[in-house]
Amino acid sequence: MNLKSYAKINFDLQIVGKKDNMHLLSSFAFPISLYDDIILETNNSGKTKIECDNLEIPLNQDNTCYKVIELLRKEKGFKEGVRVKIIKRIPTMAGLGGGSSNAAAVLKGLNELLNLKLNPKELMGIAYQVGSDVPFFVRNKPAIILETGSKTKAVKADLNFHILLIKPRGGVSTKEAYNLFDKTQEISVQKEIDYSDFKTAFEQSKNDLEEPAKSLCPDIRNVIKDLQDLGLTMVRMSGSGSCVYALSKDRQKLMVIKEELKTKYPFVMVVHPLI
Repeated sequence: MNLKSYAKINFDLQIVGKKDNMHLLSSFAFPISLYDDIILETNNSGKTKIECDNLEIPLNQDNTCYKVIELLRKEKGFKEGVRVKIIKRIPTMAGLGGGSSNAAAVLKGLNELLNLKLNPKELMGIAYQVGSDVPFFVRNKPAIILETGSKTKAVKADLNFHILLIKPRGGVSTKEAYNLFDKTQEISVQKEIDYSDFKTAFEQSKNDLEEPAKSLCPDIRNVIKDLQDLGLTMVRMSGSGSCVYALSKDRQKLMVIKEELKTKYPFVMVVHPLI
């Protein structure tokens, strides 16, 4: 089975509280056209095997796909071996949800491949055990992510724009970004934002992890400055970083800027939202 595992953009990210030492969120996110290819196969080995062309990706029990397979094996008791081959395009430690997306793709793929008959609620429950971002990718639709990631709320949004993605050379550990937020930032007062007008929504919202991430990866500041100096006004970091996005309805303008910056940064790409 061949699967596409799509990345996402966190348009904003409000940290609105803490519960049981976990951060409570309100974050509007949407899937984008950037994806990893996943080849999913079953066999008679009874074992789980993960392969990936990116040496930064763990291939053992720390891999999100490995975790979801073993959770499913425990839940449903299947005996088949599972082989997952990941062809990586989504950069790591970028705030684009690549590992979570991979896990969700394998979860849904195995449910179909092995005819496990898990309903949407059961899929979401297993997804959340793997990671707080994984439930979003089970539905893979524009949504507000709430609480600790366990809830998603569908939302109508104006997604009629193109996106320039730039990742600097450094990455950001999600755990370190949250830890630094706790030391240096204050909890946000949750805002109700109308995402049907993305320009107004951008002005009203922010990413609470952007400042901590800039401290951990200072080159984020350089990316943002470069994009603003080149005339882009809607520029922000996605998720816990380090990837920065710029929104514009003018795709040609983004393509010109991409060509100008592609030798300066290791990952530069123009994508679009999945609607």
